[in-house]
Amino acid sequence: MEQQASIIADYWCLKTFDFNAWYTLTNEKYKGRLARNQQGMRNYWLKKYENTLRLFLNNTKDKKALFG
Repeated sequence: MEQQASIIADYWCLKTFDFNAWYTLTNEKYKGRLARNQQGMRNYWLKKYENTLRLFLNNTKDKKALFG
């Protein structure tokens, strides 16, 4: 459950704050230097998170949305 909570926390950080806060929190630095097009990267990662969390985001009480 810790990994699932981390995914949700990372998504919330990216959606609520800016790209730099998310970048620092998630240690994305290993993927190279900071992106020049931060808005484009923010949108890219938001889509990735939303696809992964789609069941949870649609209905947080749905048992199918729970991992494991």
